[in-house]
Amino acid sequence: MQKIFIFIVIFIIICACKNPFGNGENSPSDFSIQNTENGKILLRLKPEVGEKTDMEMKLIIKPETGLLSVDSEIVANLIMRVAAAEDSGNIYHLDFQRFRMNTSILGKEIKYDSQSSDSNIPSEFTQDLEQMLAKKVVMQMDTLAQVKSIKFNDENQPVQNAKMDLNVLFIPLPEKEIATGESWQKEQNINVLGNANFNYTLEKISDEDVLVTLAPTDPDNGSEVSGQYLIDRKTGFTKKGELTIKDEQNKIDVRITVDSTVEH
Repeated sequence: MQKIFIFIVIFIIICACKNPFGNGENSPSDFSIQNTENGKILLRLKPEVGEKTDMEMKLIIKPETGLLSVDSEIVANLIMRVAAAEDSGNIYHLDFQRFRMNTSILGKEIKYDSQSSDSNIPSEFTQDLEQMLAKKVVMQMDTLAQVKSIKFNDENQPVQNAKMDLNVLFIPLPEKEIATGESWQKEQNINVLGNANFNYTLEKISDEDVLVTLAPTDPDNGSEVSGQYLIDRKTGFTKKGELTIKDEQNKIDVRITVDSTVEH
């Protein structure tokens, strides 16, 4: 009886410690990020129609010296929902919920909040901004999280001069399966940097999410860049993202963060 009891205890411990995604065959079929038979994962953005995420993007710009007295914080809150599925990806609707801006230029405070009347920017600018925020943004993105187009739903023209770059919501994913510690290189367009090549490394894998870090492939281009993204395994949506840029040429520090709540 004692031997049977010990065997049962050992069996329970093994089952409790076993990763349910360990061999790929047990990966839930509706997960965007699947385990493969050789112990790697396939990173994909494949949320189902109707799934959505409540996101907050924040852009913080601070001068490194007093020569350029510009200190800004821009925050945008939006809901991103899968509107339609395509063979190569999905159509997403982005509804802006709130937009805030707080800027100090040469000692003068400029602030705006779409949910408050306490603003001191010109009314013409306020009207234009509120008209833009009232429109639904339609974004086409493939399963590798590469943006194909961004436009307003009632216009054929693409969105120009976006206040915050929607490309930072996601990182471009690798074409092939990948294991922990392995890396891939992709070009990403970020308004602060323009087109830049990054090296992405898969740092951690859990049942619920994966952690990816990034660094520039050319560290001697005049800017120091680092970042990390936590990606939801069920949908492929970004849960948390952070990108830090030290622009040595213009002596400005830039920090971009993404924080979201994914609804399955």
